[in-house]
Amino acid sequence: INSTEILYMGTLLKKQGIQLVIQILPLIVKKIPTIQLTIIGKGPYEKELKQLTKEMNLDGHVSFLGYIENHKDMENRIAKAALAIALYDRRYDEFSYYADPGKIKNYLGAGVPVVMTDVPYVAREVVKNKCGFIVKYSKKDLLDVLLKFFSDKKLMKEYRYNAVRFAKKYDWDRIFANALAYLNHDKTN
Repeated sequence: INSTEILYMGTLLKKQGIQLVIQILPLIVKKIPTIQLTIIGKGPYEKELKQLTKEMNLDGHVSFLGYIENHKDMENRIAKAALAIALYDRRYDEFSYYADPGKIKNYLGAGVPVVMTDVPYVAREVVKNKCGFIVKYSKKDLLDVLLKFFSDKKLMKEYRYNAVRFAKKYDWDRIFANALAYLNHDKTN
């Protein structure tokens, strides 16, 4: 894995909070000079994110990979990251609270722990299973968690292991098998 890589995958929208990571990246670079932010996806906020990256002199620390069409290639690319982000901003996002964002399961399924706001319901489960962190939508809170995570190799390893273990609950084969077993059990009773 790229032990100092933060990754975002999804549509590039203001409500996704990618700009928050870019804004604190110079502070992280001072402590972790090899830190990288990789962004997979396209969207209406892409131009602003690229401009912010340029304004903050972060071209060497932020990569925009665009949309990766092949799902397997995308999953393999996600798996290389040390940590992923899902920072939903409540001010701009009225939907994610009621949703079950697929990106979080993509991250965890690839063995990548996630830093997220508490907007989606799954956030509490992620923290409970020690495969991710909940942060407030603030630069300070995000900075503290990122610095803590990247400075503790044991924590990084533990959370990566836990991410894979947690994601197994969402494996389609397991979900279908449990559902069919439940239906078969119901028929026999």
